[in-house]
Amino acid sequence: MIKKFLIVTLSLLILCLSLTGCSGNLNETTSTTQISSTDTASESPGTSSSSRDESTSDIITGNDTSSSEIITGNPEDTSGAEPMESNTSVFSTTLPLFARLDFGTKTYAEDKNMTTHDYIVGIMTYNDEFLNVEFTEDSLKLTAKKDGTFQSAGEFATLDDAQYFQRGTNTCYYALNDFAVNFDDLISYDFEEELRSGYGTWAGFPFTFNGVGKESEWRGYHQYMKIRILNPTENDKIAVQFNNATAYASTQFMVMSIGKQKNTYETYIYDLCYAATYPSGKGVLLPGQGPGNNWTWKQNANVFGLRFHLLGSTCSYANAYLNNKFEEGETAADYDAYAEYFNRLDSRALIKAGNTVEIDYIVFGSTPGQLQNYHSYIESSSLAETE
Repeated sequence: MIKKFLIVTLSLLILCLSLTGCSGNLNETTSTTQISSTDTASESPGTSSSSRDESTSDIITGNDTSSSEIITGNPEDTSGAEPMESNTSVFSTTLPLFARLDFGTKTYAEDKNMTTHDYIVGIMTYNDEFLNVEFTEDSLKLTAKKDGTFQSAGEFATLDDAQYFQRGTNTCYYALNDFAVNFDDLISYDFEEELRSGYGTWAGFPFTFNGVGKESEWRGYHQYMKIRILNPTENDKIAVQFNNATAYASTQFMVMSIGKQKNTYETYIYDLCYAATYPSGKGVLLPGQGPGNNWTWKQNANVFGLRFHLLGSTCSYANAYLNNKFEEGETAADYDAYAEYFNRLDSRALIKAGNTVEIDYIVFGSTPGQLQNYHSYIESSSLAETE
């Protein structure tokens, strides 16, 4: 009898351990972020910003004034540039990392047929009146030829001076895309993967856990963007526009904070569902609206084009604030609200002639962990030297 009791007890113990192991694996596969969120905002197509100061490469410091999430830190894997697919899904594989924009004339992504230098040069456009663009072996180098703003002829700016100006001042702004570097034709069948917008793992994650573990809620698209950039300027924000429909909607902006006065390369990982959240571009969280609507409103849609504002951020609703016109039904109080949003989202005033930034790569993935495993040649070399 005792022997039978021991056998039954041992069997139950083994069964419990097995069940615990399964549960642990599921939790491990869905806990994919290292994000601290202090303020989230949402929208159907909209904009967002954040104002973090990055004091080191692996510690987040400062006050977050919006919703854009940043993960910084040196990847633990210093063995090379091998991008790894995430094993976070128990139902299907996560999309391969999208590394089409690994810049420089010598890149790991090019060696693995994820991009080519000729492809990047062929699709990239910019306004050479405002930008000087050059490639090094390892990076894309952008230099501003002009300041981001200019002064009106009189005491106060008017439409005779510029279409965009700050009311009650003599400060005028150049157009939204004058300092942008554009990749308006990303779709190419020369490479296997396309950039696809949407949640990286479960629908709504990490904003909600309601879909975790449900096969019908698995998404696995590109939710996160990683940039490795050298930014010695005073500018503390960058912006990204995207097109996953038929055009760049005026609210398809994402404004994200970046460390300023950095004399070495830094890496940042942004949650694009956080970064594309303001309703109607007005910078507030409205009742009943969930985050991420802008990046996720067309799940699994190819992103046809990207525009990057890397010397100073801008946003679509800056125009509504600056162009001295009210939309139908708007009042001066609305204008004051626009002023607040503009001050949070637009940093063109920090662009100065001669400012230079260098970008090693901009890549996209389903999880932060997937992106942390991606290293360029220059990054791998510098990491190896510090060991």
